[in-house]
Parts: sequence; C-alpha cells; structure tokens
Amino acid sequence: MGKVIELPNDVVRKIAAGEVVERPASVVKELVENSLDANAHHIDVRIIGGGKERIEVMDDGDGMSYDDLVMAVKPHTTSKISRWEDLFALHSYGFRGEALYSIGMVSEMEIFTRREEDEEGQTILVKGGKTIYAKHCPADKGTRVIVRNLFYNVPVRRKFLKSINVESKMIIEVVQKFAIAHPDIHITLIKDGEVVYNLPPAQSMLENIKMLYPWVKTDMLMEVNDSEEEITIRGYISKPTYGRKNRLYEMCFVNNRYVRSGFILKAIEEGYGSFMEKGTFPFALLFIDLPPEEVDVNVHPQKLEVKFTNSDRIFGGVVRSIRKLLRTMTPLPFTTKSTSKAEAYSDVREKLPKREKIKPVYRASTEKLYAAEHAPATYSEVPTTKARNIPGLDLASAKIIGRFKGTYILLEKGDSLLIVDQHAAHERVLYDEISNSYRTKRVNTQTLMTPLEFEIEPGGRETLLENESLITSLGFSFEIEGNKVRIKAVPSILTFKMNTSSITSMFREILDHLRLSKVIDRAQLMKKIFSTMACKGAIKAKENLSTEEIYSLLERLSRADFPLTCPHGRPTVLSIDLRELQGHFLRT
Repeated sequence: MGKVIELPNDVVRKIAAGEVVERPASVVKELVENSLDANAHHIDVRIIGGGKERIEVMDDGDGMSYDDLVMAVKPHTTSKISRWEDLFALHSYGFRGEALYSIGMVSEMEIFTRREEDEEGQTILVKGGKTIYAKHCPADKGTRVIVRNLFYNVPVRRKFLKSINVESKMIIEVVQKFAIAHPDIHITLIKDGEVVYNLPPAQSMLENIKMLYPWVKTDMLMEVNDSEEEITIRGYISKPTYGRKNRLYEMCFVNNRYVRSGFILKAIEEGYGSFMEKGTFPFALLFIDLPPEEVDVNVHPQKLEVKFTNSDRIFGGVVRSIRKLLRTMTPLPFTTKSTSKAEAYSDVREKLPKREKIKPVYRASTEKLYAAEHAPATYSEVPTTKARNIPGLDLASAKIIGRFKGTYILLEKGDSLLIVDQHAAHERVLYDEISNSYRTKRVNTQTLMTPLEFEIEPGGRETLLENESLITSLGFSFEIEGNKVRIKAVPSILTFKMNTSSITSMFREILDHLRLSKVIDRAQLMKKIFSTMACKGAIKAKENLSTEEIYSLLERLSRADFPLTCPHGRPTVLSIDLRELQGHFLRT
C-alpha cells in the first residue's frame, strides 16, 4: 500500500470546519452575520464560559421554513448565491454555505426558527455533524441558535483555546465591530448572566463609538467623509496628538464588512505621515464603500480578507482622504493637564479596571431586552466633531508680543494667544522644503569655504559608495579617503545657523539610515533622511532670532502643507482662547 491515502470523510469535514470555526468568536461572527442577512432589527448574543460552554444568538429576522432549516445545516447550502458570477455582486455577509454546517460539525447545535407567515415554528438538533431530530414546535418569529460544548469532539482544538477571559474579550470585540457598522440595529451582549452591552438603535455611528469606547473623547475625533467616482471613504479618525503604542484601534470595513487588511492600515498611517509621532498609532474607524464587483471577498474561509480590483486606487483614496482632513485642523488648544511628553501624546488609552470584569453599558430604551432585565439609564447627546474647513493658517499676520525662554514665540491673533515652538516650526518648514526640492530635482548646494573632514565607522565607506548618487541628489558633495569623509558642499537650505558639529551629526545619521535601505522601502528611507536633515538643520531652542527672522519663519510655516505638527508629530503651535484665559482669572 502506498503512502498517499484518501482521508476519511469525518476527518475532511472536521478540517474544513476548523477553517471556518476557529474559536468561539468565530461562531458569534458567523451567527450574527446570518442574523443581519435575515433582516434582523434586534440581535441578542449570550455566552457562558467564554463561549466554550454555550453560545446563543437570537434575532427577530425572517426565520426559515422547515425545508430550509433542514437544508441549511448541510454542507455548501446557501440562499445568498446560486452561481459563480454572484460572488462578484454580493450584498450579503454570507455566501459560502459553510457556517451552520461547520458549527454543527464541532458542537451540539440546536436551532429554533419561525417565519412571520407560519403559525408554527420548527427546530433541529445537530450533534457532531449528525442530525438527531428535526421537527415542528412553538417558536418566536426569527431564529435562535444555541451552540453547546464547542469542539467537544475535537479535543486538541478545544485544548488550545485561550482562557475564559481571553475568549470572552474576543467575542466582545466581534460584537463591538458589528455595533459600529450597524448603529441602526439593536444589539445586546450578555456574558455569564451579566449585561455587557444593551445598544438600542442609534442615530449615528458616533453614538455607538462613545458607548463602546467611553475613553474616546469627543473632541479627539474628526469625521472622514470623502467620495471620488464610485468609492466613498467615511468614518472617524483621531487627531494626530492622540496616539496609542499599538494598532489595536485601527479598524477598517469594506462595504460594512470588517476585514483584516494590513494594506489599508498602512494607507491610514501613510495618510497621517509625519503628523503622528514615531511609534504611535491613531484611533481610526474607516469604512470603504465601493461597487461589489470591485472587491473579492472570497479570499479567506472566515471572510476576513479581501482583494481589490484596483488596490492602488483604494490606497491613494485613503491617504488622500485623511490628509485632506488633517489640513483643516486649527491650532491645538493649550492645556495644563499634561506634565510630560508621554502623557501629552498618549491620551488614547483604554481605561479598564485592573481586573477583567466588564461593566455593563446601557443606553436608554423603551424596548424590552427579551427576557433580560436592566436598569434604565440616560445618555447625553454627542456633539458633532466635524473639523472646521479653514482656508489656511495665516501666522504672518499675527502680532509678535514676545518670546519665552528663548524658545517659544508668543503671538496675538484675534482673540487668541498663539504659542509657537521655534524649533518644531522650523523643522516642519525644512522638512517640506527639503522633500519638495528633492521631488522636483531643484536642490541647491552651498560650497563650504573649508571642507569638513571626519572619520566614519567600518562599513561606512561601502554604504556611501553604494548610495553616492542618492546623497549627491540631496545636495551634498563629498570625497572618501580610507575611513575618512570630506564634505565639500551641503544643501543651501540647511546653511542657516548650522555649525560643523550639526553637519557632521546629520551626515552620520543619514549614513545610519542608508544602512537600512535594504530592509525598508524607499519611501520610508527618504522620510527618515528628510526628518534627520530637518531636525539637525532647524533652529535650536534658546537660539536668538531677530524680528525679521521670526516673521520669515512664520510666513514659511503658514505655507507648509501640514503647519501644525513637526515631522515627528509634535505640535508646532498651541493656542489659548481669550474666554478660556478670562475663566482662569475668574473674569466674566
């Protein structure tokens, strides 16, 4: 007998089921999607033991007939498509015909369902892929699916599930995403008998964002709403000064379907560009709506990945939409709350209790939560956060009223006091001017009266020779002798108040970046180089400036693409309103 054999049918079925049902959260996702496809207005999710022991999803949707119910638990049966071409015109969540069958293969699954036009409902019990019974019975309109003892017949898979708390958290995150995408649906989640969420229909996505993520401040969000031809990009993003140390709250939805897409997340971060401080990531909920034929959702068994017909167009659209919005920002308000850089730029932090106990979240509702009881609650109206579209930041017309500690320029503009960080402001100006001159190939150089000579580390010679044309295109002229470099000319844009040590330090850092050229893409490399040149060439703190130099800096900053932050994401300008200032002095 040969080594290659045909796998038994039960093994094949369990392997296939494992691709769809990875963990309890996968079951919840598939069942909620079925409820949405059934036109449900109210979806109730209940879990026990992190979903390992019991998952129940109940809805008030269309329900099924007896014949449809019996057919629905069989493999590759669906009401969503009937031919291959339908995959490219999908308007539903489900289409593969695998969910109920796969769940029934690895659990004990019981379904109760009734259509509105039927006097009697029906039920079916499937255990380990075998139908135990199917019969008529009393049932409420809609569908109720109960899943018990998940992976009881696949002990290896059950063994590798996480703790109850971790599996519960994953289910909560799934429910959160559905609530964000469908604010018009009444969604409830009950965990081990306790109400986690009771979210009646909301008037806007923003209402549910505030309920699901109470640590998100209203004034930290900006609304994205941009369209081009048949593509719409909408949602909410945080202002650049609110950042996290991970990508946990960067989420994207394609045609209202949550997807895992590093491609889109990269576009979000590219859109922020130098607005975000290095190592921080925004809070971003982006929805991309486009014709179904422009996206392929049949890529992953769990339908979590997609492919676009024109990925460059999607990437560019996301980048453009975010940058267009960021250009409308006004100077950040001055605040006395932050006492350190870490606090100032890490406001987007989830404030959870030390233990993983999750408190219920309610919103006022006149509807009954099926059989669950809950206390009434109220919520305040969420104000709009749409950014003001300002024509531009005209700092050159502001009145200079002084400088503080030789570092901060104080300006009077209307009823606002503006505070400009001279180093951050000049850094932004230089970054834009360096990148623009490089892009347009209009880099001017300044010959040094005395060439600047210094030693470089081993391996530096080879790196410089490999990247000689790139360094020359930046405006540098140099020679190499052994392990020594002699700089003969530098970009003329950097000659303002630069000394030999800053030029040497800049060149060494550029050399360090070039060593990474084989492991990072060209765009990232050039951003690092431009940022280094701008930082090293910018006016330093406590450096004296004449009135003419200050006005020149302000005028150049006003013309920058993103004048309110430096290339590292730090603010260049802060403002304090007259009324706020009067409030501090108890003046009315």
